[in-house]
Amino acid sequence: MNLMKLIFGLQNISKIRVLRILYDDSLYSFIETEQFIDEKALTDFLKRKIEAYKIPRAFIPVKKFPRGSNFKNKIF
Repeated sequence: MNLMKLIFGLQNISKIRVLRILYDDSLYSFIETEQFIDEKALTDFLKRKIEAYKIPRAFIPVKKFPRGSNFKNKIF
C-alpha cells in the first residue's frame, strides 16, 4: 500500500502510528515507518485533500516509538 494513501486515514490504520505535535504554531508529524517519506509528494497530495492549516510543516520518520508494558506509546 502506498504510504501517501495511508497518511490520509492514519487514525484507522493500526500498522502505522503517527504522533502529531503542535509547537510554536506549527504542526509536525512523527511517523513510525522505515520507509522513505517524500515530504514534497506527501504535502502535494494532502493539499488536494485537506485544508492547508491541517498539513504538517514536517514529516519526521521514526523507526519505532517507545512503548510501555501496555503497548501504548510512551513518549513522556
